[in-house]
Amino acid sequence: MKILGIMSGSSLDGIDMALCEFSGQGQDLYWKIQKAETIDYHDEWKEKLKSIPLISGRELTLASYHLGYLFGKKAKEFLNDQKVDFIASHGHTVFHEPENGMTLQIGNGSAIASSSGISTIYDFRSMDIGLGGQGAPLASIADRDLFPDYQTLVNIGGISNISIKNNGKIVAYDISPANQLLNFLANKKGKEYDNHGEIASKGKVNDNLLKKLLSFDYFNDPFPK
Repeated sequence: MKILGIMSGSSLDGIDMALCEFSGQGQDLYWKIQKAETIDYHDEWKEKLKSIPLISGRELTLASYHLGYLFGKKAKEFLNDQKVDFIASHGHTVFHEPENGMTLQIGNGSAIASSSGISTIYDFRSMDIGLGGQGAPLASIADRDLFPDYQTLVNIGGISNISIKNNGKIVAYDISPANQLLNFLANKKGKEYDNHGEIASKGKVNDNLLKKLLSFDYFNDPFPK
């Protein structure tokens, strides 16, 4: 089975696309990333996505469809007539408030399907939110099934998160801001982002600040969080 995965993160780096092949299941699961690319957003889309939580309902709906059409167009260009079984699109998160039973990702799935000509699976978070979860059900499952030899995995996206395997179970939760904050600081130095961590590698740990950050009550809160 071949699947094209599409993701747009809160750090606004671009549209991430990965063409993946899967076969087997369980302990016999085989997977391979055949090719992957991050497609930069034009400045117009970057500014639109930055301000999108503040726009009207009609404008938000239009943005969701237009972003979906963009995803579909870029998917078609990325695949270049290569056949896939379906597209799986996470979308771009605008609101995420699991404590209020609500999450919203834009990049309308029907718009992706119509503009790419490929069946599209989307809206991965809503059911988990409806069942009382934190709305991120796929990360821990992927960590469990795709990386069975690892006990702990950390993902550094717009927000960093961790998956910990323990006695056949897996616990996963957000840790802290990551690329959202790092990109903000890199912008202060006139850069889009800290390429290969070049700026960070020259810095020193601020022990007082680190101590304050680690004292936040969040780190002692029970799961899920």
